[in-house]
Amino acid sequence: MLLSSSLDAAGAHAESCAAVTFSAWCSIECLPHSSDKTIDEGDLNADKILLFHESSQGTISQEIDDLSGLSSILLRLTRVYVEYRRQRKLNSSKNNHTALPDNSLPRELMNTLLGKVITASSIMGDDEASSEFCLSKLLDCAVWNKKRYEENLSAAQIAGVVREVLRCVIKIMKSNVVDDDELFSHIADELMFFLRAQNKRCRGIIDSDFLQSLSSSFHVLFAVLLVEVRYFNLPRQVSWLCKCSITKQEMKILQLSCMHLHLAEKQFLTQFTNEDSVHDACFFVPWAAVQFHYAILLEHLSLAKSDDAQQDAESSSASSLVKQIHIVMVKHSKALRNCW
Repeated sequence: MLLSSSLDAAGAHAESCAAVTFSAWCSIECLPHSSDKTIDEGDLNADKILLFHESSQGTISQEIDDLSGLSSILLRLTRVYVEYRRQRKLNSSKNNHTALPDNSLPRELMNTLLGKVITASSIMGDDEASSEFCLSKLLDCAVWNKKRYEENLSAAQIAGVVREVLRCVIKIMKSNVVDDDELFSHIADELMFFLRAQNKRCRGIIDSDFLQSLSSSFHVLFAVLLVEVRYFNLPRQVSWLCKCSITKQEMKILQLSCMHLHLAEKQFLTQFTNEDSVHDACFFVPWAAVQFHYAILLEHLSLAKSDDAQQDAESSSASSLVKQIHIVMVKHSKALRNCW
């Protein structure tokens, strides 16, 4: 971490990212061996917010105490990466590209741990200026160790590591980059790439049925961490029923949260083909909760878009709004049927 700070102060943001990535890797390596291989279905913290959001007060506690030291490292990694992206954009606007492919590194650095992290986290372009340094690959380098995952860490610990990544990166998204549309979308995409990579890597290590439940819980957690919990409050606030007032940033967050709840619902639909799940109340309760809260967020979006439609008299906008409201009604009905 000290090395990362020194490199960052010198303007070497790529090397700083690599240093703090290795620090995160070492922190995870220090997790104690777990003899408890029991599997806890889903993400209880995310489910608690969906099912009992009034009592949760919007907080998500860490499930594994041993991960407490990882938070500060992941937060720093995300901040340094954000600074790297901003500096890269600034250099690009000045026609003075600063690229980070492996062949741009000094020979003496290429064979070091920092050099290997930079190489593994870069996507080579046609030239130096088009090469990309990816947050998803940095995070993957930080958390992935196949042998340790197979032999030492429990499924709960592996899931806890991924959730900690989501918590920290989304915290920076909301506090540091929400006003920057391009950077916000970029980091959201990088988190999606990271989640997909973890799903692929954990096949064969974690039971396939549990991995599917886990994948759904990650999307739920993504949504509830990103959106303000007050949007889930029932009964409906009068302000939302009468007139919607929503900022561009809030709209962006609502749309992204809706997308992840939709992805979570798709995982449940895949599991629905399993006959055992059809008769499992523990399957239907979170599924109904995801459907219901997905419908609630869609309602917020529809109300927000209706406010925009009032300023736009084109018939195409009105037609689109009617379709959106119909979709919300269908989603609500479907969720309520599953609740019964």
